[in-house]
Amino acid sequence: MRHSYSSVKLFERCPKAWEYSYVQGIKGKVGAAAERGTRIHFAAERFFDGEITASQLPVEYKPFLSSMELAKTLGARTEYRMFINQAWRPLVIVDENKEPEGAWALAIIDLHYTVGDELYIVDLKTGQFQREHEDQVEFYMVVAATHYPNIERVHGCCFYLDQGTVGHQLSHRPSWLAMLRIKWASRIALVEKAKAAGMFPTTPGPRSCGICSYRASRGGPCEKEYVHVPE
Repeated sequence: MRHSYSSVKLFERCPKAWEYSYVQGIKGKVGAAAERGTRIHFAAERFFDGEITASQLPVEYKPFLSSMELAKTLGARTEYRMFINQAWRPLVIVDENKEPEGAWALAIIDLHYTVGDELYIVDLKTGQFQREHEDQVEFYMVVAATHYPNIERVHGCCFYLDQGTVGHQLSHRPSWLAMLRIKWASRIALVEKAKAAGMFPTTPGPRSCGICSYRASRGGPCEKEYVHVPE
């Protein structure tokens, strides 16, 4: 079983939704906001691949143009896939169409580059700030540190494209990130335990149901949808 931040977070939000997605293979509906985010992310890929200039980027990138151009001069990589095995060892992609053998976790990082012995990770976000975004960046930092063993410090943050602001910036030494592996291994272990037992309870609530594409009111299979009843 191969894990990612999004899969772990989905399980924590609602194990039943995780089952629909990763066991039954039911694809959730993609909303307009997600489609817009994909288009904006793809524009960044085209910029770093040299297909478009900074002036051709969507208007959402305007506050970040200098940062984007600097990252490009530093050889930044976009939408880069980093795999690790269960021993937290980096795996090399041999075939772009296949995941490496033994892949246990994956981080797809929007933007990363190095300056000297420091690694910088940027996650591009459309929409509003959410506390879990820092959690996501931390996971990326932990995984990325295994791929850059000689790095002395790893930095991570989110660019909030709709607000034109940079989120809280995390900065850790690899030794601390190695300690954080324990936390992430524990969270992943809960997913694996539930799958082994075949137990995926629903957790109806305003947060879990509000953004869930599997709820019945959106044409999904889940009938246990949270319904707010005004007092």
